[in-house]
Amino acid sequence: MSRIVVLLDDATLIDGRMRAFCILIPAVLLCLRFSGIAGETVPTIRLTAADVVPESIKRVRWSTNGMYAVKWSYTETGAKRMVEFWSQHAEQKVRIQVGTFATPPFVAPGPENPVTHDDWRPAWIARRTDKFMNLSDADATVIVEGLKKK
Repeated sequence: MSRIVVLLDDATLIDGRMRAFCILIPAVLLCLRFSGIAGETVPTIRLTAADVVPESIKRVRWSTNGMYAVKWSYTETGAKRMVEFWSQHAEQKVRIQVGTFATPPFVAPGPENPVTHDDWRPAWIARRTDKFMNLSDADATVIVEGLKKK
C-alpha cells in the first residue's frame, strides 16, 4: 500500500487519509448548515403540572377529521413564567414543550398588541388561558399527561 504525502508547509506533513478528513468534515458541516438538518437553537419553555390548574385541562375534538385541541389555565406562577419568557424573547422564534411534545417554532408576541398598540400582558395575566390546536390524538394524549404529571 502506497502512502500519499502532501507538504502543507515546511514543518507539517499530512498523509492522504488525514487530508481527506480535513476536507470532508468542513464540507459536511457546511452542507448541514445550509440544509437545515443542523437546525437552529430555539428558546424553549417547558410546562409542567406546577404551571397549570389541574381542573382546567380540557381535551376537545377540534374537527371532524380527528384533530384535537388541549386547553388549560395557568396558575399565577405559571402565567408569570410565560409572560417573562415571552418578554425575554419578544418577536423571536420560540417553542413550548410539554412532556415529549414540542410545538413547532413560532414567533413570540411583542410588547404591544399589533392592532390596539396596548400592552397585552395585564389582560392576559388576568385571563391566564392557553391552548394547542390541530393536534393528533397521540399528541393531545401526551400533552394532557404531561400537564397532569407531578
